[in-house]
Amino acid sequence: MLASPIILYDYPAIAPESAGDLFDATEIDEILSLRILTLTEEEKREMRESDDRTRELLQRTESMPDEQFIKLHGVLRGLGPIKEEPK
Repeated sequence: MLASPIILYDYPAIAPESAGDLFDATEIDEILSLRILTLTEEEKREMRESDDRTRELLQRTESMPDEQFIKLHGVLRGLGPIKEEPK
């Protein structure tokens, strides 16, 4: 059985809210970016020293403007009006 705290679509696509290649370019970018910002200075130093990709993720996340973070929060798609049951 596969269980996930997020919805896994049949045909995943890059979210238009993602400004680029952060993590997986889907709606989980927000939580992972916020998690990076909570790292200690020691953990950030280890990220900078580990490899190029990790260093780029840290740099991009730390320099991201607030407007971009707001866009990462996500949107509701595919909602329609609720149909009432006949009485």
